[in-house]
Amino acid sequence: MSLQLPMYVLTSLVLTLLPIPEMIKNCWPNWIVLYFFWLACFRPRTNLLLWFWGIGLLLDSLQATYLGVHVLGLLLMNLLIQQHRSKFLMYPVIQQTLIVTMSSGIYIVFTQIISSNMPFWHFMVNVLQVSLATGCIWPWIEFSNKTKIFSVSKKMSH
Repeated sequence: MSLQLPMYVLTSLVLTLLPIPEMIKNCWPNWIVLYFFWLACFRPRTNLLLWFWGIGLLLDSLQATYLGVHVLGLLLMNLLIQQHRSKFLMYPVIQQTLIVTMSSGIYIVFTQIISSNMPFWHFMVNVLQVSLATGCIWPWIEFSNKTKIFSVSKKMSH
C-alpha cells in the first residue's frame, strides 16, 4: 500500500513525458490531471498542495518551462477539485467526466499558452481534443477504483 502512490505518480509522469507520435498527440490524455483527480477522490486524506507543488516544479524543470507555471496551473485546477472533492464520487459519471474535462482544459491553457507557437484557434482545438481524451479516460479509472473499494467492503462485511 505504501508503494502505491509513488508508483502511480511515476507512471503518470512517464506517460506525460513520453515522446508520442504527432499523429496521436491530440488524442493523448493529460495523465497528471487524472492522477490528481484520482488522488483527491480515492486518497482523501492526502495533502494535495504538497503534491501540486512538488510535481509542478518537477514538470517545470523536466519540460523546460518557466519555473512555477505548472504549479500555478495545478493550483488553478485545485480550485475546481476542492469545490467538488467531498461529493465528487456521488456525481453521475457523465458529470465527473465533464469536471475532469474542464479541469484538464484549464490546466492545459494555463501551462501551454505561453510556450505554444501555433495559431490561437489551432491551440484551442488542441486543448479541446486533449481535454476530451482526458475526460474519456476518467470513467475507466473511476470504475476500476470503485470496484476495488466495493470488493474490499464486501469482504469486510462477511
